[in-house]
Amino acid sequence: MLRLADHWVWDSWLAVAGEEFHLFFLRTSRALVAAARRRAGPGGGPAVVPLPR
Repeated sequence: MLRLADHWVWDSWLAVAGEEFHLFFLRTSRALVAAARRRAGPGGGPAVVPLPR
């Protein structure tokens, strides 16, 4: 499970392209305590990791 210290993450997906893993996720700041506000200002985030050899 993906967990970020300063953001809520509620969806993520993985894709393999060539020799890399690409992880995409939806996130919003943990400073938004009210659940209704968390979905109001989401952003996306990517991560790219080389495939292990």
